[in-house]
Amino acid sequence: MLNTLFHDKKLIHLQEIDSTNEYAKSLIKEFTYVSEGTTIVAKNQLHGRGQMGSSWESNPGQNLTFSVIISPKILISEQFQISKIVALALVDFISRLSIKNVFIKWPNDIYINEKKIAGILIENILKNNKIEHTIVGIGLNVNQVDFTTKNATSLQLITSQAYDLNILLANFLELLERNYFLLKSNQHGVINEVYLKNLLGFQKERKFSTSTEQFKATIIGVSSAGKLQLNRNEHLLEMDIKEITFLEND
Repeated sequence: MLNTLFHDKKLIHLQEIDSTNEYAKSLIKEFTYVSEGTTIVAKNQLHGRGQMGSSWESNPGQNLTFSVIISPKILISEQFQISKIVALALVDFISRLSIKNVFIKWPNDIYINEKKIAGILIENILKNNKIEHTIVGIGLNVNQVDFTTKNATSLQLITSQAYDLNILLANFLELLERNYFLLKSNQHGVINEVYLKNLLGFQKERKFSTSTEQFKATIIGVSSAGKLQLNRNEHLLEMDIKEITFLEND
């Protein structure tokens, strides 16, 4: 039976905040001890952030925007494992709603039928060459049906159902906890295997672009540092998120 890290007593509900990740950082900075599993949920997040400084579009009260504080105390070199377990928890969670074709788009966006439904922003606080605290920021599109971004979707758009955000959050945190204990028990092999099985485009040829060219390559894995591994004409390429862009397939 799991030790319960994520439970109601650790939920902080906010009506409006610039960023739940920034609020979580302020808690860690202000208090000597912050209970692991503390979750900050915002009804309206004014300046939600994604990867590489991108913004997160979310109408007030319609989606889940929250941050979870954990204390993995793992080596800095293992930090991408955190991204993996969070992404896998989201895939598992969405799939349990009888939704198919849920995949992780490297490095940690969640896509359904080539449309984005969730994003993850992970920020680490280091101490003595280890990750002392991690703030896991998540945006999940739930009941919003109008987006300015053409490749966005939501649970309601897919299923034509409205959802109770509090129930969804509780169910997701339970799955996150299960995956987190895989990490804490050093089951990296299991995490890596399941991550690749759920990776969008794994072992398939896709189109990509860099600052200088467009090309086709096959995704063959992700390095321990979180770089995307591609087979391009029998040559291995390892690309960072800032170096490569996915292009739409024909």
